Amino acid sequence: MQIFETIEKHFRENLPFVVYKKPNTNNLLGIFQNDDRLHLVKNFKETGFVFCNFKGDKNIIFRTENTFVVNEELDVFEDLKSTEKHQFFNDSNKEHHIKLVKKGLKAIENNVFDKVVLSRKEEIELMDFDFIQSMKKLLNSNQNSFSYIWFHPKVGFWMGAFSEQLLKISNLDFSTMSLAGTQSYEGSIKANWKLKEIEEQQIVTDFIVESLKNDIESIEIEKPKTIKSGNILHLKSDIFARLKPNYDLEQLIKKLHPTPAVCGFPKQNSKTFILENEKYDREFYAGFLGELNMTSIKNINTTDLFVNLRCMKIDQNQVSIYVGGGITKDSVPELEWEETVSKSLAIKSILN
Repeated sequence: MQIFETIEKHFRENLPFVVYKKPNTNNLLGIFQNDDRLHLVKNFKETGFVFCNFKGDKNIIFRTENTFVVNEELDVFEDLKSTEKHQFFNDSNKEHHIKLVKKGLKAIENNVFDKVVLSRKEEIELMDFDFIQSMKKLLNSNQNSFSYIWFHPKVGFWMGAFSEQLLKISNLDFSTMSLAGTQSYEGSIKANWKLKEIEEQQIVTDFIVESLKNDIESIEIEKPKTIKSGNILHLKSDIFARLKPNYDLEQLIKKLHPTPAVCGFPKQNSKTFILENEKYDREFYAGFLGELNMTSIKNINTTDLFVNLRCMKIDQNQVSIYVGGGITKDSVPELEWEETVSKSLAIKSILN
């Protein structure tokens, strides 16, 4: 595919780019910046592709007027095989993560918050890492997910695949999803969800509804259902709404981000706990990315943003993998560790 040649050329020239595929589509879209300037979002009225961090204080945009676009139909790369899971197993930060979960449970017991999402970073050294091959594996194994590769020489190199949408707006039509709960995919999407996972998903739904109440005219919430994302199953409810004509996109994003699915509830208390106790910088993990105020095929102004969940940062031959899980009063620390291990396999399987 020509788009991969363009990626390699742009990377050699140290120029910014993003290449991505939306869920349930067969198009690979690349946006390539013509220089290495770093453009920041000022008010979310800009047009382009945004890449925003967890803290909400670093919002980068590839602006449409300073880029060129490559759009190709996606091939199936049948000659590529995923890496065996056991090759990259690392439990060096197991003790720290279990202690962190126990501290989160203590805070829940003390009514600091109802839920907190606690994460960890796992670093892996590789020899002669080929990001193009890994990108192809990522696309092969995550056909129903938002998959991307993003590079800016002044920021870093990121790659990921996930299902959670922060929001989509076309004119005044709004949609998002309430996503929580995790189980390993064992060949069937029939899942037996525990009360903890059902309650966790309901917390996310309630937060979204409360956040939207002053900006919408109507809302529809679908019943929870099981979905597959890579090797993981989640519990999801689709949410649709009609926005008021005077809504403010920047304020709407601030209300929703970070969601309880990546932060916790109440938001500010859980976010403060995360920043004080995780002992590492999430950077763009659990942030969001996607199209901002771009014109669709039907000539409609569309914003389509996704939460940067299962992802990794690439620094030459070192890969940093980010994984986390929602902690509620019923969480078991050792099981929460095992959940992060299961989630990490989805991204480890594409490493070469």
